[in-house]
Amino acid sequence: MLGPQTNLALALIQEPEIVQGIKEVVVMGGAHFNGGNITPVAEFNLFADPQAAEVVLKSGVKLTYLPLDVTHKILTSESRLKQIAALNNNASKLVGDILNEYVKGRHGALRHDRRPGA
Repeated sequence: MLGPQTNLALALIQEPEIVQGIKEVVVMGGAHFNGGNITPVAEFNLFADPQAAEVVLKSGVKLTYLPLDVTHKILTSESRLKQIAALNNNASKLVGDILNEYVKGRHGALRHDRRPGA
């Protein structure tokens, strides 16, 4: 998940039996060593709807959280763009086009769910 966990929390509240059909939820959320991007200790995706995060955490679904610290380590580089292009499929062309547009004029751009100006 990229963003607050509101939609999943609402689905879990309204139809709790869906837990049986969810193998795992991977969430880009939280922060550890680098601190937050909203306050010194809060990352946006959890800060925006902490009640939803609590519902998801208590749901019993297998969860993997990737904190902001992890996404700060993944840079879009020329070599990474070449590796993506080498896959030569529809997805790689789309992702390559998006990333190439995003990194114009930037050196080693961060890749996570950045909002304009963030």
